[in-house]
Amino acid sequence: MKDICIKEEGKIIIDIDVLQEVSTCILENLKDIDLLRVYFYLDEIYGKGNRNIIKDLVYESGNKSLDHKTIKKQYQVYLEASGRAKTTIKDYAREVERFLNYLKDSSIVLSSLKIDVVNLYLSEEKSKRNLSTNSYSKLVVVLRSFLSHIYKYGKFHIKDISRDLNVPKRVDKEREYLTGPEIDRIIVYLDGRRERYIGENIRDKLIFYLGINCGLRKSEIAKLNWENVDLAERKIKILDAKGGKERIVYYSQELGKVIEDYRKSYGNSSGALVRGSFGKRITSCPMHRIIRRMYVESGIYRGGLTIHSLRHTYAENLRKNGVDLKVIKTLLGHSSLATTDRYLHVSSEDLKKATI
Repeated sequence: MKDICIKEEGKIIIDIDVLQEVSTCILENLKDIDLLRVYFYLDEIYGKGNRNIIKDLVYESGNKSLDHKTIKKQYQVYLEASGRAKTTIKDYAREVERFLNYLKDSSIVLSSLKIDVVNLYLSEEKSKRNLSTNSYSKLVVVLRSFLSHIYKYGKFHIKDISRDLNVPKRVDKEREYLTGPEIDRIIVYLDGRRERYIGENIRDKLIFYLGINCGLRKSEIAKLNWENVDLAERKIKILDAKGGKERIVYYSQELGKVIEDYRKSYGNSSGALVRGSFGKRITSCPMHRIIRRMYVESGIYRGGLTIHSLRHTYAENLRKNGVDLKVIKTLLGHSSLATTDRYLHVSSEDLKKATI
């Protein structure tokens, strides 16, 4: 076999044909190889100007053994390498698995996939699941990402049909937020509510305050550990937030007292901060029920109020207190001011003050 590299006039020249032959030989003799990682490696070293050759190389050496389970797993690896949040990876993987099962049930081979099949699947899913415009838009984004991935990284010799998918524009709905009197009514309600078990009211008050006083997402509340809370400095370190980011938020003396009372009630200062009725780390669904019950039984419930409304309340209170928009953006953990802008609500009172 010829040498892969030859030195000529002080330059090293790579013989692509030999490289392909050698690499294919190596790959064919490796078992359980992660082809995506191989591609990344080869692309990093030899990819400039030779992407199609490397794509063919990975295809020829491994495409025959790529079943749906492997494809899904490698797509998850790709999302992880891209720095996507764990919740995003989980959501994307679930949608991809649903799509692959549809192809399997329809006896459609992925390597011969056509855009018409994808459009039919999207149409059926929208109708069957009664998806809103925003939910449907997210589904299209997921499939577009997946189809682009299997084309870009040489899983199959197919046309890049991801470019033929049009993502519908999302509808930005104005989120509801809590007013001062509504916040007061909830606090009075929690202070006087009859508990179903010891520590229920203080636990629910902690969830409420983490939302309106720190702007935490429900997933961030669920992930919090006592080790993330600095009682002396009154600050919380949020790890693995949306987009894989980290941030620090500071809390008020009022929330500090709630945390101290909560710790005394539960007698625990390690592991999960917020726990469910059986002492295990709380999850999203119970939190939804807790907040909805809070709204209904305190008498303030109206359409549009959700657990995420607590985060909007936090942002709105910062705005009313004159906090700079860039500071609000940082505290909320947003990547752009455009996202933060959707959390700010201009009332008729604001317009009146602007003209006086």
